[in-house]
Amino acid sequence: MSPELLAAVKERLSLGHDVESIKAEMRTAGHDESVIEVAITAAQHSGSDTPVSTDAVLLPSFGSLFMGSLSYAWKKWSLVGWTLLLFVVFVALLGLSAMLMTAQPIVAGALMFIVAVGGSFLFLVFSLAVQRVVATDSDAAEVRLKDGWDWAKGHFFWSGLWVMLLMMLIVQGASSIIIPYIVIGPFISFMVYAYIMEGFTGLSSVFRARELGKGNWWPLLWRKGLFVSIIALPMVVMVIGAVVAMIFFLGIPGEADYPDLLGNIGLIAAGGLLFIVYAVFTSIWSFRFNVLLFRHLVAARPVTEASGIGTDKWKYVVLVIIGVLGSFMPSGGEEDMAEFEQLWQPESGFEQQEQIDFKDRAQELRFGEE
Repeated sequence: MSPELLAAVKERLSLGHDVESIKAEMRTAGHDESVIEVAITAAQHSGSDTPVSTDAVLLPSFGSLFMGSLSYAWKKWSLVGWTLLLFVVFVALLGLSAMLMTAQPIVAGALMFIVAVGGSFLFLVFSLAVQRVVATDSDAAEVRLKDGWDWAKGHFFWSGLWVMLLMMLIVQGASSIIIPYIVIGPFISFMVYAYIMEGFTGLSSVFRARELGKGNWWPLLWRKGLFVSIIALPMVVMVIGAVVAMIFFLGIPGEADYPDLLGNIGLIAAGGLLFIVYAVFTSIWSFRFNVLLFRHLVAARPVTEASGIGTDKWKYVVLVIIGVLGSFMPSGGEEDMAEFEQLWQPESGFEQQEQIDFKDRAQELRFGEE
């Protein structure tokens, strides 16, 4: 929410306009209902020009946050299903592009580019829609995915896209130098919800998220850190189990009796599908976990006229620049993937065995001639 919008609402209230007429005017101007409510509340809030308190806010217990978000995610398997469907379609189109690469390289290349770029934008819009549903859903009024999708389509270009890219670049830039990431990590995810629920855009969403996190760095850090550790543990177990299962059922790569992976494609696909389903489920789970924290902080620190304003924009601009530069720097990932594929190449064992058989046959022929 821009300071100009808040100032306009305050001006109309001071001139004696009633709240409903102000809301109607804002709806006509295209403002979202949640932003309207926040702006009205902030304009009516007494002492709105006072500095934000840095005293810690008493946050809910980890157990209530964990179980509350889990209970919500368990009821939202429809969101998981639609996300999986979108993912399957995306992978299928990429697979079709790869299959056409030999016969129709130009067509396949164009299709792959369209799918990659279009799919990336589609996933971003869909992610914004899902987070809109999770952020605004309540027991009193259930929000459907269609509602979230309609909202996301109207708010993605350019403000929504900018907030999401800004958050990703700040996180990437901060991760490159570690210490800033430790500082901003507990509150940076609130950027998206400051946009979705309060209308803050660009760097204003960063400052609003930071405002909510003031005085709560450690309580937020350990709650989020423990949550991530718990939900990541099954993923680690699944990865280790998959590696052990492949070695147990298939053997060790490079050995002569190492079979073809295609013969065990069912086992591999089942494990991969289980991992993807759990990853999608935990994304809904983590969204709700962050929303519950955000709502509690907003209740303690409602929007004021000073919200979303900061004098140290240069810090985040630097992190964005580092994030952009890091996106174009080689990571060595392609070389590591090539080595991995070579290690698990099923033909290697057969080729070694064929070489041994060829040598044995040649030796038998030589002895026969003698």
